[in-house]
Amino acid sequence: MNVLVLGGSGFVGSALVPALREAGFAVTLANRGTRRVPHTRQIVLDRDDERSVAALGAPDAPAFDLVVDTSAYTGPQAARARTALAGRVGRWIHLGSAAVYADGLDRAPREDDPIGGAAVWGAYGLEKSDADRIHLAAEDGVPTAILRPPYLYGPGNDNDRETFVFARALTGRPIVVPGAGAAPLQFLHVADLAAIVVALARVGWSGVEIYNVAEAQTVGARDWVELLCEIAGARPPILLGGEIDPRQPPRSYFPFRDAPCIVDAARFAASDLATRPRPHARGFAETFASYRLEDLRVASPTTPGEATLLAKAGLGQGGNGQEGAS
Repeated sequence: MNVLVLGGSGFVGSALVPALREAGFAVTLANRGTRRVPHTRQIVLDRDDERSVAALGAPDAPAFDLVVDTSAYTGPQAARARTALAGRVGRWIHLGSAAVYADGLDRAPREDDPIGGAAVWGAYGLEKSDADRIHLAAEDGVPTAILRPPYLYGPGNDNDRETFVFARALTGRPIVVPGAGAAPLQFLHVADLAAIVVALARVGWSGVEIYNVAEAQTVGARDWVELLCEIAGARPPILLGGEIDPRQPPRSYFPFRDAPCIVDAARFAASDLATRPRPHARGFAETFASYRLEDLRVASPTTPGEATLLAKAGLGQGGNGQEGAS
């Protein structure tokens, strides 16, 4: 099977490309060419440049059995790729996001719930929704699967999430959790996402399929912090941003918003896909073990918003009125 990965040189690609190759697929990447990925063919393009993307449909361009799009963040990006590859691709997998679901639900969203992005996700949710709609409205007959994960994690995460907690735990710095620390979070290990893509490629499907993909268990924000601190073997002070200054934007001092990021993944769990996500406690322990401790200690500097809250709480970065090692 010849597979085209749109993107593929970043965090998701670091797990996806090896999984595809191990499954015996020939992999071509289409991205900006900032990093060479061994054992792949690479097409350099700019997704925001229509002429650049259109080259995928040139008369001498190859055809692909499967496209896996990991880098469509807007409707125009999705539309350019879909148009350029018309008639040259057998199936399509689009990496969506849990952020596409609209406001108004009092439960975890299901695949048939309205999209449009909840207000808390801002432009990201709106634009990822537009990308989903391009595939939902496509009339080219290409079987399409849309995967909607919540928070991805794992070794090499280029979002400062688990490294945020590990760095503070190892250096004794206080960790400020938004609100009351109760916002429910849900995760998917990046290697499990890769396994889901491989399973889909092998199983095949017709029409349009949408899957919320996630580990079944959710965890509150404070409990998540405490788990990662336990994995790191440390007990730094944990404070509540809602008690210090509820007006301070959570993203100024923490990796997540004070809002749920969860999905109903029952459809995926009942599907024929041959993989089941690992429990997050195990996955985060594996992630911690993948780093060198000296790298984690300097991985995540204190943010200005964090420093402001700690000062209001009468604490330095070390948690006792003194600056901590960072």
